[in-house]
Amino acid sequence: MTTARRNSGMAPVSAGERLHTPAALNNREPILRVLRRLVEAGQSVLEIGSGTGVHVAYFAREYPEVHWRPSDPDGAMRASVSAWCSDLGKNVDPPLDLDVRAVAWWQGVAGPVDAVLSINMLHVAPPDAFAGLAGGSARLLPPGGLLALYGPFRFNGQCCGTGNKRFDAMLRGQNAAWGLRDLNDIAAQGAAAGLGLERVVDMPAGNHMLLLRRR
Repeated sequence: MTTARRNSGMAPVSAGERLHTPAALNNREPILRVLRRLVEAGQSVLEIGSGTGVHVAYFAREYPEVHWRPSDPDGAMRASVSAWCSDLGKNVDPPLDLDVRAVAWWQGVAGPVDAVLSINMLHVAPPDAFAGLAGGSARLLPPGGLLALYGPFRFNGQCCGTGNKRFDAMLRGQNAAWGLRDLNDIAAQGAAAGLGLERVVDMPAGNHMLLLRRR
């Protein structure tokens, strides 16, 4: 999985060791509002592609009743995650080195996982990244366990709004393997892995959360 991805397609901005992107600071609150309705106190959430760590640090601080487990294949991003989480409690783990395109990547995760979360990753990863994410998530999650995907998506081949259309074109211009993924493809690949698409939640700025459950 590529590590060049960031929330808005821009390179991270450094604040000491704590990297960040503007989009992560803007969307973390609405994402958490949705997660509060889906994840119960005492449960464990594995984040795939934690990036700079802005999201998971905010979630761990604002929802301490949940155990948060960040991960990223990029060492610089894992260092940033550790920096963001350094002053938090024991409800957030050190970041794992996970790449969902690796064979049996889920074997690098010890302990229970009640939900898997991925934020703004799929459109800046190759098309086969979701198949790996879905397959591994299905192995980690209990029956009824949640896979939550946040970001911009295509619906029936179409982008939602001119902003997403421009963003999609920019991504494909940077890398032919990138681009907004279509809901139909995600639903089909999820079903093949044993994950059923439960709901699509509208989010600000042309984004959505796709909620899949392990059957």
